[in-house]
Amino acid sequence: MADTTRQKTVVIADYDYGDVDIERAIIEAAGLRLITAQCKSEDDVIAAARDADAIIAQYATVGARAISALTRCEVIARYGTGTDIVDVDAATQHGILVTNVPNDWCENEVADHAMALLLAAARKIIRYDQATRAGVWRWQTGEPIHRLSGGTLGLLSFGAIAQAIGRRAAGFGLRVIASDQALFKALSQGWIAGAGLDDIEEEPAKLRDWTPANPLFGLDNVIITPHAAYYSEEAIRTVRDFAASEVVRVLTGQPPLSAVNGVQVASARRAADSRLTAGAPT
Repeated sequence: MADTTRQKTVVIADYDYGDVDIERAIIEAAGLRLITAQCKSEDDVIAAARDADAIIAQYATVGARAISALTRCEVIARYGTGTDIVDVDAATQHGILVTNVPNDWCENEVADHAMALLLAAARKIIRYDQATRAGVWRWQTGEPIHRLSGGTLGLLSFGAIAQAIGRRAAGFGLRVIASDQALFKALSQGWIAGAGLDDIEEEPAKLRDWTPANPLFGLDNVIITPHAAYYSEEAIRTVRDFAASEVVRVLTGQPPLSAVNGVQVASARRAADSRLTAGAPT
């Protein structure tokens, strides 16, 4: 018989917000227990959340091995839109809901940040700033700089956020194209003039010990920011509130607002119920 008096537990597998006050207020107000961790591996996730009823994750990988080790998890909520850190198929097979935050929570922030990187790169802002701080007051420091209008902006995808960037770029008279070409070669061989990136392939935030060894750091026509494009105080509050509220909804018997695998989990549960009914004695 299930223990209906047991307090359900939510584990925040990792976070870089400095505190969990927003989440704690939402989760504890619902009568749930909150535990926090800073997981950098699946082993860390298993150790912290094996018996959790819900997991909230920012960067920590919740893969098939971790999911198989969970004893009572009902929902894995992602701080953000992408769910690449979660093995959604494995979660579905175990009847675990996976939720995310619809991407409009930071669409404007990311598109604005991308345009800031574009303008900084095109107008050689960093080179000018470094030179003037060193006592060099010459407009020629930035040579060559070309007019943006009539130029071409390449985007390495064309989803909702990239389209928002495209709309902004059109206001500067840029032609927009989308591509997935190998970036380092394009930059180092001069196929493109420069790039503005908000993250790099290895995603440093997911690593325990990271050093800036990526060859992109050796190029002077690249500007790289630390996965900060989504950041605004408003966006941060929204994503934290939404993720915490999703686990509360699930653990209190309500449907989540943004389930990634809701249809699949419901179908699997119906199939399981049908098998049980078919096997029941008459």
